[in-house]
Amino acid sequence: MHADEEKQGERQEERCGAMEDIAEAILDEVSAWSQAHPRATWDELEQEVLQARQQFGERLMQRLVEEREAVQPVPGPRCPQCGQEMRYKGRKPRYVASSIGETQLKRGHYYCSRCKTSVFPPG
Repeated sequence: MHADEEKQGERQEERCGAMEDIAEAILDEVSAWSQAHPRATWDELEQEVLQARQQFGERLMQRLVEEREAVQPVPGPRCPQCGQEMRYKGRKPRYVASSIGETQLKRGHYYCSRCKTSVFPPG
């Protein structure tokens, strides 16, 4: 059990490091914008900060979804129409819109040769 706790601690450190990298990159972008616009109004500053918040949320969501997919891969699902096990066709990009913004996901893509249908199961 000690090895599991150690792995979990390493994953937590990696997760925190990745989130810090995201925040630092966005902070650098906002700081560069602020320096390039020294006479920006309050409204313009606020708009830039809101955009940065949006970008942070989108990037964080992307990171968390990728992390979950790596930890919880989906086994070959059954076709919803005929019940045959579907064949894995690789990872394909999908875009999901949410209240945070649009996030690109690379999800497992499965295909049923009998019904000629495809699915991107949740994971």
